[in-house]
Amino acid sequence: MAKFEYSPENGDYIIIAPKTKDDMIEESRQQSNCLSSYVSKVINGACYIFFMRKKDKPDKSLVTIEVLEDGRLNQIKARYNYHPSTQQIDFVHNWHKKKFADFERIPL
Repeated sequence: MAKFEYSPENGDYIIIAPKTKDDMIEESRQQSNCLSSYVSKVINGACYIFFMRKKDKPDKSLVTIEVLEDGRLNQIKARYNYHPSTQQIDFVHNWHKKKFADFERIPL
């Protein structure tokens, strides 16, 4: 999953992948959303989850991203399932275009 992580030199944001199910549970707690219910989907390869963070606060949840097993961007959510800012959404779309342009399903 590291090949999908993203940390441009200029910019305020990074995108990281959870390393464990506990990372997803903590993200769910910080976001006050249902992300913890996605653990089995991630384990089964039905989707991929990524976290968008501020570069200077990599442990603080900001935006959660769901990419479907075929590489399509499915959800971009801020805390309480609110919509992220336009700037955050643009950052995610740019990341997705760069990292999933030649997407092939990630082997489990």
